[in-house]
Amino acid sequence: MISQQDIDQVIHLVQLSYSPISTLAPAEQQQIQHQLVQAQKSEASWGLIEPLISHQDVTVRFFGAHTASVKITRDWDTLPEDQQLALLSSVLEWTAQTAFQQGNGIVVRKLFVALSSLVLRLTPHHFPNPLSTLLRILAPPPSSDYALPLEFFQILIEEVTRTGLIGQRKIDVYQVLNEEDGIVIGAVGSVLAKWVPGGEGKDEGEMELALKCLESWIGWGLSGEHLNPLLPILIQLLDRPETLIPASTCMQEVLCNSILKDGRGSKVLTEPLLAWVAGTGRNISENLFQSGDADETAGSVCKLLVALGEHSADYLALHLIRPEVQIFFSLMLGFSGFEGSYGVDEEVSEIPLGFWSLFQESITASPHIETADSDSPATEWTIAKQIFAELFQKLRLKCMLPSGGGGWMKDQVDKFRSYRFECGDAMVTSYYILRSDSLSFILSCLLESLNAPSGPNWEEIEVSLHCLRCVQETVPVEEDQHLPRIFSQDLIGKLPMEGDHRVRATAIALIGDYSSWFHSHPANVLTAVSYIVPALEVPALSASAAKSLKRLCDLCRASLTNHIGAFGELYAKVEQRIEPEEKARVLEAITSVVQALPPMEAINPIKNITEPVVNTIVQALEGAAQLPEEAKAETIQRILSLTAIAKGLTPSDDFDFDLEEEDEIKVAAIAQARSAPELVELRERLLRITARVIEIWSTDSEVADSLSSFLKAMTTSLSSPTLLSLDAEPLIRLIAGAAQRNINGIWLSLGESLIGRLLPPPGLDPSAGGYNQAAMEVLVRDVAGVMVRAGLDVLRDGLDAMVRHPDIVESLFKFVGCVAARFPGSILGNPTDMVDLMMGLSVDGLGLQERYSLQAVTGFVTTAISRSRAQAHLLDEFNPVLQKYGHAFIHAIILGAGGRSPRSMILHLAELLAAMVTRFPELSAGWLGSVLAVEGFPDRRATPKAKEKLKATVLKSRTTKRVREALNEFALVARGLENSAYGNAAPL
Repeated sequence: MISQQDIDQVIHLVQLSYSPISTLAPAEQQQIQHQLVQAQKSEASWGLIEPLISHQDVTVRFFGAHTASVKITRDWDTLPEDQQLALLSSVLEWTAQTAFQQGNGIVVRKLFVALSSLVLRLTPHHFPNPLSTLLRILAPPPSSDYALPLEFFQILIEEVTRTGLIGQRKIDVYQVLNEEDGIVIGAVGSVLAKWVPGGEGKDEGEMELALKCLESWIGWGLSGEHLNPLLPILIQLLDRPETLIPASTCMQEVLCNSILKDGRGSKVLTEPLLAWVAGTGRNISENLFQSGDADETAGSVCKLLVALGEHSADYLALHLIRPEVQIFFSLMLGFSGFEGSYGVDEEVSEIPLGFWSLFQESITASPHIETADSDSPATEWTIAKQIFAELFQKLRLKCMLPSGGGGWMKDQVDKFRSYRFECGDAMVTSYYILRSDSLSFILSCLLESLNAPSGPNWEEIEVSLHCLRCVQETVPVEEDQHLPRIFSQDLIGKLPMEGDHRVRATAIALIGDYSSWFHSHPANVLTAVSYIVPALEVPALSASAAKSLKRLCDLCRASLTNHIGAFGELYAKVEQRIEPEEKARVLEAITSVVQALPPMEAINPIKNITEPVVNTIVQALEGAAQLPEEAKAETIQRILSLTAIAKGLTPSDDFDFDLEEEDEIKVAAIAQARSAPELVELRERLLRITARVIEIWSTDSEVADSLSSFLKAMTTSLSSPTLLSLDAEPLIRLIAGAAQRNINGIWLSLGESLIGRLLPPPGLDPSAGGYNQAAMEVLVRDVAGVMVRAGLDVLRDGLDAMVRHPDIVESLFKFVGCVAARFPGSILGNPTDMVDLMMGLSVDGLGLQERYSLQAVTGFVTTAISRSRAQAHLLDEFNPVLQKYGHAFIHAIILGAGGRSPRSMILHLAELLAAMVTRFPELSAGWLGSVLAVEGFPDRRATPKAKEKLKATVLKSRTTKRVREALNEFALVARGLENSAYGNAAPL
């Protein structure tokens, strides 16, 4: 029972908090809200509802109704079963009392929410006819005022939809709603009938409520039996200005989410709506086009047209000759090209953009496509091409930027930029229909704008280049009719070569986008490069120019090798004038061209590019004691340059047009060039400066990060070394030393990467010579021992330390997991105390909440269990350690599945559980049995039946998949998600 004092206190807090003249500070307001929430959470707060709803203050009554809805939704299980029907009777009585009182609107709506929650819980056995019951209460005969019932019907169905019922409860509730939905349709129809021609509709609020209620019930799944008779009424409502917008919104719901969606109901829906479009819809739209008024009516009509088009795309594609269909497309094109700049003058033209791809798919799938390439294409195909040609033209104009920027605000610029991007998808759609005609149109626009009597119109030219960028992904690289003219000296060569006009930026980006086309048309490459190069020195353009240059060099390297000297001169010219990132891209572009040279011919270019960078780093290192910050900044910048050189010399999987499979001749040529004294010396210098940088700045994360990127780029696999790539063995020893001085995630991640470089080349038998497996095992054992002990020193406090250092946890366990997978003897065969510490730390790690760290821990242990079978002696050494922690692992896995770990980690916990059971079936049975025997573990909701099922399934399973399913099923029970929509919505 709740005391009167507690009730009075809650009333006082409500009045204090919701007073219109409240002077409470934000902190005080927050404190009061907290107290009210806590009051609602108490089990005795069921007793708050009646005294609060009966209070004379409307804010208190509102809080009482809110408390009722909260308690029913959240704490239903705490209400004794014998009081549930009494609560229903009370809520119905309170609803009847307050519904017709002035100023009680917010209270009634909250009571409707509470009633809806009761319907979900008591229907059908204790509340069998909720709709008819509420209709009698809210609109007793002979009343024809349906506003209140309609509002309840809407709230009820929205609560039903939002709750996501499943199983028998869903079946029961849906059956009752299906039996009574005629009551809703009757009320809706009675209201809407007042607004058709000849009716006497006056209450717009009631009419809007009826349409909103209908909209909600349509989304729920109203049957065609009830929906179809209302369609003519809805279409009639589209003729009246006061009913147009709400009727349009409701009709959009019919088209998109009703039983008639996806093209169904052409006779009752598509054709009547097209008739409306050809009449009233056309008049409304054309008036909007003439006035340029992008108001709410424009948006509503446009959305209705789009909904009709998306619903009936196939119908429209098959009936293009029909006049009403052609009128529909003329209106869609009108809205697509609505007058004004998007985001500044209007926001209507964006609405139809998504429709065009659906229509293009319907056209492509229609019979008309069969005649597309014939001398006598079908009339429908000709009409389709005309529609998309006009669309392309309108979108080009809509994408044009105003001269001088138009004085727009930043948010307007951002909106317009986003709109231009979305228009690109519609242009691609148009290209699929128009093909070369779209390129011909762009070319003619460019030539006309360039050769205009009054001088070039740069805005017109820029938007034409933008359109060409938009369709790039669909233009075949074989295109040789229009693109060679566009990318010729006669056209590209006439574009601005100075300043930072946006047409120049668009042209530079365009060249980069079409780099794959240039690969197939080497005659145009130099023109493109010549246009890009001057922009490198313009701050506003240098980033885009460097990106485009790199893409061209990557893809067209073979056609640029004769100009490698000019590239060297270019870099010398711009080196001091561009930012480090752009400088790195230019270096990568140049060395990408060098990569295409015969290996012996590449020696001097590589020396000429790399040695100045190395010399600068050496000078910086010599001055590090006197000017440490300056030396560090210079070193980081130059390491970035070395990284770019290494990347440029490394063949990329993304650009393999001119790369053939490596053969013995090529491998021999690279080996010969690598043995050249000048390159041997250069690589030794790189190794020395790496060691020196680590010696000076091993504790600096910024240097470590740049060095990590450099060494990853510089250490290719053993099967495909470049002329500059370094051996991994000396580097990993350096990294182990750095980690020993200052362990961090960067060194561990780099160590993981270098471990992979120590594997034998693909196809090489380690025992056949050329690869010393034993030596590698010893090396990795030494390195792993150093790095793991450094990590263990930081994490020696167990879970608390792991929570403080998630980066080290993730990187350390990924490192040891990599070693265990590739060189199992080097980690599992280490001194027993270290392996023991790692296993103990792994048990602690299974209690982490951070997903990536937890995933790394489970990955390591699972891999260790699996790979310890690789060598017989490992079983003897590793089994005792694993058995020591087996019970703890099983305990942590079950606890994690039961709620401690994020749900997304159940998959990984299940894999670990499956590995344990497979490795030690008998011991795991005992461990699992003792863990699950603890009452209330891992959660009180985990029933004995669920535990027994988990144990039986896991122990007899032969696949990880079955263990995963069993653990996930148990987790749903333990977390209280069994038979819930959320639990079933995210299956493993």
